[in-house]
Amino acid sequence: MKKIHFKTINSTNTYIKENYKDLPNFTCVSSAHQSQGHGRYNRNWESNNNENLMFSILIKNKKLIEKFPSISLAIATCILKLLTSYKIKNISIKWPNDVYVNDKKICGILLEGIANECLIIGVGLNVNQTNFSKEIEDKTTSMINIKNKKTSIFLLKNKLYKLILKELNKIEFDDKSYLEIVRNNNYLKDKEVFASINNKQELVKVIDVNEDNS
Repeated sequence: MKKIHFKTINSTNTYIKENYKDLPNFTCVSSAHQSQGHGRYNRNWESNNNENLMFSILIKNKKLIEKFPSISLAIATCILKLLTSYKIKNISIKWPNDVYVNDKKICGILLEGIANECLIIGVGLNVNQTNFSKEIEDKTTSMINIKNKKTSIFLLKNKLYKLILKELNKIEFDDKSYLEIVRNNNYLKDKEVFASINNKQELVKVIDVNEDNS
């Protein structure tokens, strides 16, 4: 795994998109600060300088690119395992790309790709940030707010890299064991959500996650 770290950058996902042709498979790009970090639907990702874990991983392996529907949830299970190792409880996975603790978001995962060429996994994990903006403070948490003590981002990152590499290797060979973890820790289970059915938004009850990750 090639590792690149920046003190500040616009976005680790953007950096990989602009440079992926010159980077090897499994290149990991992290940053202490991102000026234009973003999540799904280009929503801003709020993070103070050098307080959280933010990184992106480049996937060029064709078999893994084809399995992209599995990857977001599989990465979420890696976050769950990581947080569990720090004795954090009440962790759940919100389909398709968030991790929650005590009903508050602690991690977001963003997949972006360039068709048939690469897949980029972006991860933002709240670690040592204690205060968030009024817009999200009631629905966001961090490791320090749960544990009441700081965590080494360097050690955390290395542990998570190892978990992710192991999980990606399993996915490449059609191992779907991550699905059991998702199902056992499904944040949306038995909740009502809006879903698009025949091009209409309808209120439905979530029962489970399907084999195809839907």
